[in-house]
Parts: sequence; C-alpha cells; structure tokens
Amino acid sequence: MRVVVAIPAYNEEGIISATVKELRRFLADKPKDVSWTIVIADNGSDDRTGEIGRDLAREFADVRYLPVPERGKGMAIRDAWQSQEADVYVFMDADLSTDLRSLLPLVRAVADGADVAVGSRVHRDARVRRALPRRLISLGYRLFAKIVLRTVVSDLACGFKAVSPRVVRDILPRVIDRRWFFDSELVIRAERAGLKIAEIPVNWHEESVPGRRSKVSVFKVAGDYVRACFGLRRALAQEAPPEIRRERKYVLALTLAAVLLSSVPFVAGLIIAWWRGQVMTGTQFLSPGDTAVYFSQIAQAKAGHFFWENAFTTEPMTPMPYFFWWCVGQLARLLALSPFAAYHLSRILLIPCFVAAAYSFFRYIFRDARARLTGLTLFLFGSGVGPYFVFMFLGDTAHPERWPIDLWVGEANAFLTMMYSPHFVASFALLLLSMRWLLEAFERGSLRRATAAGLAAAALLSFHPFQAATLYAVPAAFLGLRALRRAWPRRGLAVFLLFACISAPLAAFQVAFPLLDPLWKKIADANVCITPPLVFLMIGFGAVSVLWPFGYARLYRQAGAAARSDFLFSWVIVGLLLVYLPFAFQRRLLEGLEFPLVVLSVPVIMAVAAKLRAALRPPAVYYLIVSVVVLVLFLPATLLTVVRGSVTYYKNQPPIFLVSKEEEAVMAWFRNASPKTAVVLTSSGWLDGRVAGWGERRVYVGHWVDTIDLKRKSQEVEKFFSLSDPADPLVFLRSAGITHVLAGSAAETGRFDALPFLRSMFSSGPYKVYEIDFGGHTE
Repeated sequence: MRVVVAIPAYNEEGIISATVKELRRFLADKPKDVSWTIVIADNGSDDRTGEIGRDLAREFADVRYLPVPERGKGMAIRDAWQSQEADVYVFMDADLSTDLRSLLPLVRAVADGADVAVGSRVHRDARVRRALPRRLISLGYRLFAKIVLRTVVSDLACGFKAVSPRVVRDILPRVIDRRWFFDSELVIRAERAGLKIAEIPVNWHEESVPGRRSKVSVFKVAGDYVRACFGLRRALAQEAPPEIRRERKYVLALTLAAVLLSSVPFVAGLIIAWWRGQVMTGTQFLSPGDTAVYFSQIAQAKAGHFFWENAFTTEPMTPMPYFFWWCVGQLARLLALSPFAAYHLSRILLIPCFVAAAYSFFRYIFRDARARLTGLTLFLFGSGVGPYFVFMFLGDTAHPERWPIDLWVGEANAFLTMMYSPHFVASFALLLLSMRWLLEAFERGSLRRATAAGLAAAALLSFHPFQAATLYAVPAAFLGLRALRRAWPRRGLAVFLLFACISAPLAAFQVAFPLLDPLWKKIADANVCITPPLVFLMIGFGAVSVLWPFGYARLYRQAGAAARSDFLFSWVIVGLLLVYLPFAFQRRLLEGLEFPLVVLSVPVIMAVAAKLRAALRPPAVYYLIVSVVVLVLFLPATLLTVVRGSVTYYKNQPPIFLVSKEEEAVMAWFRNASPKTAVVLTSSGWLDGRVAGWGERRVYVGHWVDTIDLKRKSQEVEKFFSLSDPADPLVFLRSAGITHVLAGSAAETGRFDALPFLRSMFSSGPYKVYEIDFGGHTE
C-alpha cells in the first residue's frame, strides 16, 4: 500500500527539518507492506524553508520537495497529492501538534473502506492540551459550522486528515478554497456526495515553538471563517440538483410570505397613524393588555438590567430573570431602537428560524418533497373554520375565551404566533427543535441528539417553563407505547434521562422562583388561562382535527415510519389531555399541538389530491377545485385575522392602538424628565399600561396579572379620581407611595388644579402631570 503524507509549509525554517526527521523515525518500524512518501509542499516561503526542503529531499529517498509558488494551504495540499500516485493520501500540519501515534489509525480507516478519515479533537477518546481561550474559539467554530453547513463531522478544522484516491479524483477538483478552509470544504463536499467519513480520535497539544511566530490573527480568521462557511453554503446551493433548488426557493418564498403577511396589520397601522397625524403604540390587537408588559421588559433590558422589576405594582418584589426579553433588549440597545421597533424586528428575524425548524421536521418525516412542502404550507398559513361560526359568538364579547381558538389564541396557531409576539415565535421554534431532535435521538439511539434536544428544551424552559409538561409527557408516552408494541427504541431510557437532566434545571428554577417570593406566587396564581371546550378546539384546528387519525394509520404502514408515527400520535393524545388537566396555564399548552395534527393529516391530503388529479381533466379544473377547497377549509381564519387586525387599527377602538402626539409627549416626559423612582397614578387602565410600558415608570395599577391586589387598588383609584372618598386623599397617596398623578381629561385637571398638594409639572393637550407635594401638608 502506497501512502503519501503532504506537509504544507510556509516559512517553517525553524521546524521543518525536525518535523520530517521525527516523522521518518516514527515510520521506520511500521508495517513493511506500506511504502511512505513524504512531500514537503513549500507554499511560497521567503525564508530558508525551500533550501532545507531540498537538502532533506537529497538526503532521504522517501522525501520529496515540491515548490508551490501560489500561497495557500489548500494549494500546497492539492499539488502535493496530485504529484504522486498513492492508495492513501494524508496531510498533516508542520508543527506536529497531533501525536503521530494517530497516523496509522487514520491510514487504516481509509484502507478499510472509508473515503475520508478526519482527526477529531472532540472525540470522546481524544486527549487535548490547549489553552482555554483557544478551546472556546474552537467550540465556536464547530458550532457555527454545524449550524451553517449542517455537517455531522465534529472537528472540521483539525489539520490531520486522510483521503482515498476516489476523493482526490472526484472531489478534489471541485474544491474552490485555496487556503486554510480547503480541507474543511473537502470534507463537506465528500459528505454531501454521500461518501463514507470516519472520525479518528487524536492526541493533540498546543505548544509554542521558540523562534516561530503565529501567522494567524484570531479575529481575521474568525471573519474569514464566517465568510468561507457562508460562501461554501451558497456554492453548494447553486450546485444542487434542480428539484432541490426549486424546493429551497419555495421554502424561501414561504418564509418571505410569512413575514410579509403577518406584518400587514402593523404596516397598515403605521400608514393609518401617519395619515391621521397620530402615533402607533404597537399595542397588539390579539391580546392588547400584555403588550405593555413586553415593552417594559425590553426597555429595562435596553437600560442594562438583566432582571426585570415589575413596574405594574408598587409592592417591592424580587427582580425576575427574563432571558428572552433581555436578548430583545440588547438588540434594542445595539441598534438604538425603541421597544416597539425591537419587538417587531425580533419577531421578523425569528420567523425564518421558526420556518426552518418546521421545515427540518417535515424533511425528517417525509421523503416526498410534495408532502413536506404541502405540510409546511398548511402549517404556516392554515387555520380552522372559526369564521364560519363567528356569528354565534359576536354577541358574547364578555367571554371571548368561548370563541374558537383560531380567532384569538396566539399560541395555538402558527400564523397567529408569527403575527403576535417574538417570544411565542421563539418558543414554538424551540419546541419543534426539541421534539425533532428527541425523535431522532430515539430512532438512532443518539446521545448527541438527545443533548441537542435537551439544550433546545432548556432554552425554551428559561422563559416558558409550563412547556415542561409537554416536553416530558410526550416522550414518556411514546416510550410507553413502543414498549406495548415491543419495539423499545435503542438506548431509549438513556436518551430520555439525558434529555431531562439537561433541561430540567431550568424548569425547576422557573417553577421554584415564585415559591421564594409570595408576591410572585400571587401573580402566578392570578394568571389563569383556561382552555375553551373541545368543540372550540376542533373548530379552531379545522380539517386537521378530523383527518389526523386516518393519516396516522397511513403513515404507520409506511416503511420505517412506525416510530415517527407513534411519536406524533403520542404528541396529539398527550397534548389533548394536558390542555384539560387542572393547570392554571392549561391554554398555554395548546402551543405546538397544531404541528402533529398537520403532519399526520398530510398523508390523507396527499392521497385525496392524487385521486382528484387523476379524476379531473384538464389540469386547470383540478387546480381550480383545489384552490377553492384550500381557501374554504384551510385559510379562512388566517385571511380574517389579517383583515381584522387592519380594521382594528383603523377603528382604533378602544383608542389604545393609535394615540395623539400629545399623549406621546407625556410618555416622552416620563421617560426623560421624571425621576426613575416615580410611581404614577392614572384613572385609566390603558393609560397606566402606557406609562409603565412606554413611559418606563412604575404605576400603582397597570396589568390584570402583574398588579398585586388589582381589585382593591382599582376601587381605591376610582374613589380618588372621583373625589368621593370623605377621607383625605393625601393619606391615600402617601400610604400608596405614589409620587405623580396623570390626569387624562379636562374634567380631571379641573378638579386636581384645586388641590394644594398637587403641583403641575407638565401638560400636553388634555393631559397634565402632577407631582405630589407632601411638604407643608398635614394628614
């Protein structure tokens, strides 16, 4: 067996001689049926590397010196390999960072049938000695490459690889990079071509060689690495077969459509506000009361606070970590955005991530491109048939929770999720990733995939801890179902335990936090989200709520799909049970349930479509009928929501979506001129929310959940503003800790101007801000 070992060298006069001699000594007593040729590929050196290389080639018959005029590690390796005929081609870095004892296993892997053998410093059997900063940088490179290039190879950058003649013949000519990214691209292209890749553990040490300066700038290489990864991804996309390129373009078009369609109401609101000379607040029409809380969290994070202080009540509470909104706040801080702008920018940026997570799941379930694209389209834009029943509920405005869920529950429907809030988009995407990787871990017995699923679940539970019920109950039910079928997944229990151990600490912390502060417990108990009756769920999910059992039966019979079918079936059954268990947050658990319903309905939809396609002629008739069916059965609530949102902003009832510039001036005064310790009292619940969310100051009453003792405080506020309480109002203001009063009408300002302890601080239109003067006034 002939083996060529290429050593790319650029200005290595200090080490090249010792490296070659050390390599020859190591190979001297190796198997005699292997002939070794060492090629010193001088990569345009301008020191004595060339002279030393020529001397070594004259001294040793198994050493070749090859001058490579064009600089670039990739050019050196390419020319060295192509200069010799061999059965195995190897390259290694000149500094011998990799222990030579790993060389024979590397060669043997190719000789035994692998097309590429990659030295891995992250293999469980590898031994690495390296400074911590370099370890962290290497970890960043690996994670970035895995995300961008979707590779399973653990260590692309290790300078210790071997390939077969097939790779040199078929893959090498297609490699574009000529420099240090060359070998990474070679491995990725071999992987995409379906060639066999082996990862060999190596012992690796990082030592500085006297007189040898590093030729690498960490920051420059980091930028080059990012550009190289994205450049390779673009190149591979352009080289993909036409059908794959068409599928990717369709997914890209769906993503763009999701961003644009979900943003229509807000763009309409901005245009209407500009036309009327008003200001759009950004208040959501689906759940308007919560928007102020989100904006308050973003504003505090933008100001540099990691923990959120509840600005909607006056009681001192333990600040709570809200990692997701902290990230949005950092985006606002970095780009100097308002909370409103950061809220929607993060929502828009997260939609492609959400689509990618859903598409990845559909690709894992369905081999047929039509099936996965049909499912993805239906999932992103499909809805229930709630609009056909809306006439039954319009009069019941006092109980919107009895409406079909596709008309108002943001987390129950993918399109409503994308339209509503970035934290719902992130939550749904992380849920899909967790379930997707967990299913793969069960099918492959992969602890690595279980780890990835656990990390995604941990990120989700850091801000939506109630999803622990779904994340743990679904896989437990799946394992029970597979046990009944006597088809227990390989390493199933280990996968589940690893997943739970990684993610559970975040859930435990979020659950335990309210127990440490009774006020947070009080707020948690007040946050009751009850699931509507089952009939409203079926109406809200629409056709898929009827089709999924038949689709499950069809999918289960497909080759290799039994475990996936059982996982999705468990998700549906457990999901339906969870949303009616006696949890205060049961409606929140509707998030994610739509996905398995859609997936399991796809086989039925595809079968019906195939029969219609065969029966209807000409094709135009088929497409016409399908379009009508899709519009009538799968899109009514989506289209209605887009129209309803735009109409809501146009009507501006209640007047909280668009406000006058005078009111906006008041909020700006609170942000910029009032003391940060101010506590504000207003007569309007909506105005209270505006002060806390937009004015960024604490309020006495503000949000139906986050205000402690809301009922009592609301009664106190009503008495104060009506001046109907015979008690001294100054006593109430002092005991409540209120420092400012905001009057929102001429009637209120007329009454308050007469009170000696209220000092006017700012006025704008009908609004006037008073500061309470406690000095000189007795109780």
